Amino acid sequence: MFIDMTDLLRDERRWEDVIINDVFSDQEPVTAEALLQFLARNRDEITSHRSRMIPWLIRKLIPCLRIALPMGINWLYGTLFPLRARAKAMREWEQGIEQLLQDRDAADTIEEKLQIIEDHVGEFTMSGFAILSLVAPSFDNVERAQVIAGSYLTDTTDLQRVKQAVPHNITTEMGVELMEAARSLVERGAEPDPGEREVAEFLQKYGHKSNEDMDVGVPRWAGDPGYVCDLIRSQMADQSYERGLRSFYRKAEEAEAAIERAGEALRRAGASRRVTRKVVHLLRTYRETFGLRERSKFVLTRMYQVHREMLWDVGEELVAQGRLDHAVDVFFIRFADVRSDEPLHETVRENRRRHARYVGLSAPRIMTSTGECIYAAAEESDGALTGVPVSAGVYEGEARVLDSPEQGAELRKGEILVTRATSPAWTPLFVSLGAIVMETGGPISHGSVVAREYGIPAVIVPEVTNRIRTGDRIRVDGDAGAIERLGAE
Repeated sequence: MFIDMTDLLRDERRWEDVIINDVFSDQEPVTAEALLQFLARNRDEITSHRSRMIPWLIRKLIPCLRIALPMGINWLYGTLFPLRARAKAMREWEQGIEQLLQDRDAADTIEEKLQIIEDHVGEFTMSGFAILSLVAPSFDNVERAQVIAGSYLTDTTDLQRVKQAVPHNITTEMGVELMEAARSLVERGAEPDPGEREVAEFLQKYGHKSNEDMDVGVPRWAGDPGYVCDLIRSQMADQSYERGLRSFYRKAEEAEAAIERAGEALRRAGASRRVTRKVVHLLRTYRETFGLRERSKFVLTRMYQVHREMLWDVGEELVAQGRLDHAVDVFFIRFADVRSDEPLHETVRENRRRHARYVGLSAPRIMTSTGECIYAAAEESDGALTGVPVSAGVYEGEARVLDSPEQGAELRKGEILVTRATSPAWTPLFVSLGAIVMETGGPISHGSVVAREYGIPAVIVPEVTNRIRTGDRIRVDGDAGAIERLGAE
């Protein structure tokens, strides 16, 4: 997905506000740096035309108020009552799913099913993220606590431990439950199979997910549980679940201990009771709310699963009408095609050909109207690739370059995962990793957050999958944001 930022950047005074902020530079710092370099190189051309931002903003302002107003109210509520806000967010997400299920059950015709999806998907996506604003005010509590504590303590880095193994994080809970399923199956002497209790319970809770969560055309784990069974089997083979579970629970204990140490250190340093309570409150509230950051997408993919089921029903009806060969073909046509009453066999064949071609493409970070594509290739000096540090620590080992989580069975314990990016579907693999290197993302993207929770060094390096090969021995420096080649086996 691309956005045209040209008019937004016509005024050079606006550059830092647009690019150096918690959204852009934290999510994609490499892209932010590449964009700044491009703007500096093309300053005259960019700034020589008048911005059309004002008319654009006027057109967009009214629709934005529909989402901005409830977000503002939620933000205020979350600031005043963070724990109540967490419960409210959970409740509202569940109510959205319940409403969709009721609407689905009431739909009979193809048109009714399409209309429900069209009406629901945009509205629920926006309201789902608005709900997230209930808990968002607490997301920077650790940094706020460090600022306050910094007036009394010379070193506040210990407070960063509070970010480890936060509760209520559905993504890391998924990884923990997968490890516990592996341990239980080993103890019972059973093999991972959808019919086994541990696997069935896991799929009951997480079966709506897939390795490409945002694409309703990709089979969900419940319908194709082979990936989940393979993950459990690989953890059973080397019993990596033991190390992973010990590490996760230890880090949770360390986080709680860090809060206690912070309170004690402030008291010894002469901080008032009010200041000490404030810092401890900020840290505890962070742990109770930050985990919900992953919940909005989890709920969104539950919604997509319902949409997938409805679309599959539409596909079966089109097969019965002779307009499709197979129900799965419905994912290669548009709603307008369904409503056309025309045979869709050739449309499906052409769209499948296009899909196969597009899958192999690599998107640039920046595209210009003159055709320039900027991939922000990493600079190499003295055998090191430099990037962005996103999870601290240093680790040496063999690289394993993977394109998708389905290849996870190839990972060996202690290897370094090298990939373009990760999503929650990759999380169960983290327990076996020594470190991770990604091409895209930033400090608050999925792979970075999970790597920190598991204590795995991680670095973002552009184009790294073209520079490192499976089997290369590398050193990942999550403190400096660098990768050094050590040779190959």
